[in-house]
Amino acid sequence: MDEANFEKQLFWGASICLAILSLIWCLFLGALDIQRSSIAIALFLSAFATGSLVGFIFTIFGDEIEPLGKIRNSMIAVTSGVAGLSIAKAAQLGGLIGRVQVFQSQTDQAAWFSVMVVTIYVIAGFYFMYLLRKIVLNPMLAKSQKEIERFQISGTVSAVTIEIEKAVPQSFLLGREYIADTVEGGGPQAAELERKLFSETVKTFLKSCEDDLQAGSQLGKEVIERAGMLYYYQSYFTKEDREARIEKAIEWVSRALARDPINIDFSVKLGDLYWMQERHDETVAIFERLVKDSDSPQYTRQWLGYYLLYVDGREQDGIDYSLKYFELFPTEPSAIFNASCGYAQLYFLEKELVEHDDSGPKVLVESKNRMLSLDYLRRAIRIDADYKSWARKYAAEGDSFESLMTDAEFRRLVNFQDALEPSMPTEIPI
Repeated sequence: MDEANFEKQLFWGASICLAILSLIWCLFLGALDIQRSSIAIALFLSAFATGSLVGFIFTIFGDEIEPLGKIRNSMIAVTSGVAGLSIAKAAQLGGLIGRVQVFQSQTDQAAWFSVMVVTIYVIAGFYFMYLLRKIVLNPMLAKSQKEIERFQISGTVSAVTIEIEKAVPQSFLLGREYIADTVEGGGPQAAELERKLFSETVKTFLKSCEDDLQAGSQLGKEVIERAGMLYYYQSYFTKEDREARIEKAIEWVSRALARDPINIDFSVKLGDLYWMQERHDETVAIFERLVKDSDSPQYTRQWLGYYLLYVDGREQDGIDYSLKYFELFPTEPSAIFNASCGYAQLYFLEKELVEHDDSGPKVLVESKNRMLSLDYLRRAIRIDADYKSWARKYAAEGDSFESLMTDAEFRRLVNFQDALEPSMPTEIPI
């Protein structure tokens, strides 16, 4: 027996036992007199119903994700109410309830006892409703909603929903894969990934989603998310219609975010899609919002450090984010490689200032930006030698290491085939 079923059985068992005990108590209070016992039952049922109504109103405003807090608040509310009652109207209310012919004697003690019993049943009704919603109703509603979403999918999509799970790994449908390096590297693995993402089953599924949306059919949250994920991964592959595919991915990822605005994973993917369109400022804006969220994964800081290198004047911010990430994950070389790129870009700006200044001879000194760029590059290569090839790639005109392209020390470090001879002087940096 699982824990949920055990809780339900315990709840119903305890409720039935308490109901039987309450009935016996009412018969006892009424001294087995039918009229007085019936009045006692009616009085206590009314109090119980009142407590249940208060409990229903109290619990309907939240998802009950903090039961201890709600219990605490309810106890404060009940205690405050009882305290206020005792101070203001306790005597009058006690007299009123006491005059109900439950007890044989109509004394002050009987009146106060009636108030106490009614209060107990109000509280019992409150917690009965609270536990009923928490243990029984809420799980039933959640399950029903999930089933409704699954079966409210239009017939066209539902026909291929199961097939899509067979055609594409679950990790892709959930958005847990990072494929940029695989696609960039090419080879059999990238080809197999492309085959799966562009299979007939995937095409049919996405077309069905589009057709049903156009027809005004209601698409479930799960279907929208899967379509967004598939379009997102397809956008990594370079084809003639890539721009249109990126736009389609943005459309469906945005649609998924409209259903779940705080979904971090879809926010990351939307920023990545903006990046593919070179909308750098919008990408940075998304990631700067994410890094302020304590629930965001650490890699959002790593990505922000990379993206900031492409925003004019934000190079140092990108370096800072990269180095902070490296402090947390010192075996991850990509962060310090990004920092190396950032310092190389700052070095390029230094050189630009000298080259465009015609005021006369300059006193050239060792550049701190150049030294830091080479230092972090060495550290990245020591962790992963593949960063030599990445550095060579980024040494092209317009890329991060353009400023070091003719630097002898840089060329030897990254193993350029036509590296300058060790005897040749290193470029004199500013």
